[in-house]
Amino acid sequence: MECGWSSPEAIASCIYVAKVWFKVLIDIAGLGSLALITLLIWLFRRLRGDLKKWEEETAREKELRQYAEQASKHAEHRANLAESVAARDKAALEDLKRTVVASEDDLRRQVVTAQVALADATARIAGALELTAGGTGKFWSRPVGNRLDDYERRLASSIPTLLFGNQKGGVGKSTLVTNLSAAFASKGERVLTVDLDYQGSHSSLMELEKGAGDQEPESLIDYLFQEEIDPNWLKLAIRQVTETLHYIPAFYSFELVERRVEYQWALGATKDDVRYRLARALLSQDIQGTYDRILIDAPPRFTLGFVNGFCASTHLYVPTVVDSLSTSAVGAFARQFSELRPIVNPHIQWAGIVGTMTFINPRDPLTLTNAAGEAASAAERAAQRQLGTQEPLFIREPVIKRDADLARATEKGIAYFNDSSVRQMFDALVTVIQAKAPPRMTRL
Repeated sequence: MECGWSSPEAIASCIYVAKVWFKVLIDIAGLGSLALITLLIWLFRRLRGDLKKWEEETAREKELRQYAEQASKHAEHRANLAESVAARDKAALEDLKRTVVASEDDLRRQVVTAQVALADATARIAGALELTAGGTGKFWSRPVGNRLDDYERRLASSIPTLLFGNQKGGVGKSTLVTNLSAAFASKGERVLTVDLDYQGSHSSLMELEKGAGDQEPESLIDYLFQEEIDPNWLKLAIRQVTETLHYIPAFYSFELVERRVEYQWALGATKDDVRYRLARALLSQDIQGTYDRILIDAPPRFTLGFVNGFCASTHLYVPTVVDSLSTSAVGAFARQFSELRPIVNPHIQWAGIVGTMTFINPRDPLTLTNAAGEAASAAERAAQRQLGTQEPLFIREPVIKRDADLARATEKGIAYFNDSSVRQMFDALVTVIQAKAPPRMTRL
């Protein structure tokens, strides 16, 4: 039945149709809601996904910002560090430049100093060569340098200091000094002897007298020739034979001391005038106030030891064999004495020539034979010419004879103590010397 308004059935049919369509519409409407809901759900999910992506992107952006901030800070730190390093490097470069400049200046100064030192060394070597070329006399005749205070005053008031020297060896010098020192000591004088000959003949005789002849002498004279004298040198250097006879021994090590100091002085490498090192000790209050006389056994060589003995002495005695061969040696020695004396020690006196190892005069054992007398006169004249004097220089009485008793007694030590037969000639010579150089028998 068709829908219409003509009949109830048509109306009912219309209602039915309407109902169906309404239902369809309702159903369609329901489907729309579902779709809408589905759409909304999809949109929600899409939004939530977008939100999550946004949050993730925001988080990444935050991380990127943080990383960027950290990277910026690191970059800033590195920049600061680089700037600091650059500043430090610049400062180091400036320091290096200054150092280089200073080093150049220092190098220049060192070069100049080296040139000055080289010139000084060359001058010293040239001076030393000039000195040595002039012989020993010129070598030791240099102007006086830095020596002990009040040297001349001390020497002028010194106890008699007797130097026994001759540039000719084998004249019996050590035997003479040893026995004279014993004779002076026997006369009541307090005597000190000084051995300046590194062969040590005098020292060996003193050791033999002490009963120590089987031992080599100690070279204690070495202590007195150091640039700075040992404060204890009195105890270190002096040995005793008797209560009134003391000595300072020398032996072969003294030669090394002499050579070393001579070279140093020639090159100008010493602070003091080395010619006065012995005088520094012998003119001290300790020696001057203890002894009445000093005897020095000089070497037969113009060495440091000899010159020191020369500068420390008040009197010179020249022992010589009385024969024609010894005449020229005495004259040559007198020439060296006259050249050296006014420069280094104007106070020393040529006190006499002593005849030693002479042949016995049967008429008078203490005087010379006629032949020896002629040789003595020749030696005396040679010395007088060099010294510019006419005064007698040769001690003609007594003389020291060539005596077998003296030779035998010397084998035991000091002959003066060991054989009374030899005492006469040494006692007689002591009397002559005391008249020329009297002792100072008072204590300071």
